[in-house]
Amino acid sequence: MQWTKPLTFWVPGEPIPKGSWNTIHNPRTGKTTVIPNNKREHPWATAVTDAIIWQYRHQHPGQPMPHDTRPCYVQGIFHLPRGKSVRRALPSVKPDIDKLTRSLFDSLTRSGLIEDDARIVDQHLAKCYADPVHAGVEFQIQWLADEPGRREEP
Repeated sequence: MQWTKPLTFWVPGEPIPKGSWNTIHNPRTGKTTVIPNNKREHPWATAVTDAIIWQYRHQHPGQPMPHDTRPCYVQGIFHLPRGKSVRRALPSVKPDIDKLTRSLFDSLTRSGLIEDDARIVDQHLAKCYADPVHAGVEFQIQWLADEPGRREEP
């Protein structure tokens, strides 16, 4: 298997996990609305999506977002701010890496870089501590360059 040259991205800010959602029913209108439990989730997801779009367009001027359907591989590091009293070497506490990953993968899809996060066939993501001014997520994505016998699904 051959992989494409990686695209590298950096998004500054405190990584926020994708959490649970609450439903709110309006008895007057009869409509139900779904909202995230964490108020910081949406601004972080928007920042990641916007950074992906901006950085892609900067690296590929004049090209539209690819909505790539090829299988891809994502690797990266979530740099979490270390609290003043934290003594442990690694962030073996919340936020969970799977929820951080869900947020990142959803942003990859929303940005139009990939068609669907189901196209991600392999991943290697980690979390570490950083000074608060260096918090963020750094990641790379690569696509399968050649896939013999591949045909598009209907």
